[in-house]
Amino acid sequence: MRPCATICKIEDAGKRNQAIQGKKWRKNNPEKVKAIQKRSDEKRKNDPKRKAWQKAYDQSPQRKLYHEQYRKENRDDINARHRARNATPEGKRKNSEYNAMWRKKNKEYDRKRKQEWWRRTHPNPKPIGRPKKEAA
Repeated sequence: MRPCATICKIEDAGKRNQAIQGKKWRKNNPEKVKAIQKRSDEKRKNDPKRKAWQKAYDQSPQRKLYHEQYRKENRDDINARHRARNATPEGKRKNSEYNAMWRKKNKEYDRKRKQEWWRRTHPNPKPIGRPKKEAA
């Protein structure tokens, strides 16, 4: 096995040998390498600093402009993908769940809105029902 050009550039013989041995080990143990990569990917994915940066990056004007342009250029492909997905039983089920969730949210929102309107228009409502008899 011939080491790559970057390993050959390492001047320190001990470090160079260590790099060569590491490369051999990675070649001989691909499943262990995959497991290590998976663990580090999970760690990186759940890193709060990284998540905060990603959120800020996604909300940046440049990124939003890029997505807008992409959607404009590929509108037909995107719509075709959505139509194909929605035609499957899985897609239909997810759509009905999504619509039910929004119906529920709107119902709750309307209820709150009506309550607020009632309180605004009737500032001092009287108690509902018959007045209680006072004990003699």
